Amino acid sequence: MIAARHLDSLTDPPKVRGWLKTVTLRRASRVLRWKRVRARFGMTNRSEGSEQWLSSPDASPEDRAILHELLATLERLPTDLRIAWTLRNLHEESLENVAELAGCSLATAKRRIAAAEAQLRTELRDD
Repeated sequence: MIAARHLDSLTDPPKVRGWLKTVTLRRASRVLRWKRVRARFGMTNRSEGSEQWLSSPDASPEDRAILHELLATLERLPTDLRIAWTLRNLHEESLENVAELAGCSLATAKRRIAAAEAQLRTELRDD
């Protein structure tokens, strides 16, 4: 809906895909930040997407446990780290695209991904 309201302002049609990614990323950032604020006040909801994955009949109990642990750990990451890691590892974006979509330099995108991976390794290893 957000994108549809602003389509008429686009002057370069080939750039629509990048623009839509940017709009989506900004919206996702807001949602993740709001979710974190709500969690601090005990107002959490399970994500429909993760519930769907966790209840998939194709997933073994071990797969479900691993996914649950990964999702819980990802939720504890700072939003900027989580977005960079997710774009790179789940959506398989290039480092350049991660930097562009996250609105940061290539070096910052690399640092965020590395920091997220370090935190994930540490937390998943400790559990």
